[in-house]
Amino acid sequence: MLIKKIFSFFPPAVYYALLLFIIGLFVFNKTFHLSIMGDEWQMVWVVKGSLETTGQWDSGIKLFHWQGYQFGALLIYLLTNFFGYDGKAVYIFSFITRFTATLALFYFLQKRGSSYNAAFLGSIFFILTPIGLQATEWAKNFTSYISIAFFIICLNLIYDLKSW
Repeated sequence: MLIKKIFSFFPPAVYYALLLFIIGLFVFNKTFHLSIMGDEWQMVWVVKGSLETTGQWDSGIKLFHWQGYQFGALLIYLLTNFFGYDGKAVYIFSFITRFTATLALFYFLQKRGSSYNAAFLGSIFFILTPIGLQATEWAKNFTSYISIAFFIICLNLIYDLKSW
């Protein structure tokens, strides 16, 4: 009776999200101990050199990083400034973005009429498959998960439109 009361306190989606988070932590906790690799160091060095030398986001950064990596370079620079050069913060942030994209997929599948179990299964495949694993282990690609989350939310909003 007590267990049923505890599990009825929150909506079922909260428990599925918590289970996704625990499974994701179990799978990706080894990546939290990785160090920042060469490309990430290069990104930090270019952004740090530009911001501390010129005090602005100059054309050197725009020439060095293509458009898709500029936001990632800025985020990695900010994370290393706040949390140091250990790499944990960067990889934990990368996992958080992957988990956010997973939650967006779970929400999208739920809104499309899937059961909790089907939405959970689709989300678990998304968080565990090796497709996109490089974006979690190669930290500068975490912006792809931010894009996926926004894309899924935007797609959901398009489906919810009453008329064009």
